[in-house]
Amino acid sequence: MRALRILLVLWLLSVVAFAADSPFTGTWKLNLQKSKPGAGDPTKSDVHHVVVKDETLSDEQEWTDDKGSNQIKTEAKIDGKDYPVTGDPTSDTVSYQHKGARELAFTSKKSGKVVSTGTVEVSGDGKTSTVKYSFTTPEGKTETGTMVYEKQ
Repeated sequence: MRALRILLVLWLLSVVAFAADSPFTGTWKLNLQKSKPGAGDPTKSDVHHVVVKDETLSDEQEWTDDKGSNQIKTEAKIDGKDYPVTGDPTSDTVSYQHKGARELAFTSKKSGKVVSTGTVEVSGDGKTSTVKYSFTTPEGKTETGTMVYEKQ
């Protein structure tokens, strides 16, 4: 009977652990004052609505630069394979891989050519995510930057 109770407690703990939301899930708003975008990065505002469930990341992004706004959508498994991106003039696929419980690596491509790489890391308290990235400008120059997002 004691062994059965221990098994039941372990099972309940595992169910609770797997049912917990991913630290990446939420609405994330860019804080430009805390960010250090690359010299060629035109971002004026950025909000991501992210849901991670069963190793699939869905992201609906509202991104604005000096030319206007874009609605960018992605649904990708976190498995390192390329998945389509819609609405982004700079990329048409993205891939994600786990680097840890609170960190993902990503690669964006346009017509099969890598245009940006980086990492997304969620803070221990779950209130901030930091994106460190490098990208290729239309002129072929590589830039790096760090963007800080706050959970809404």
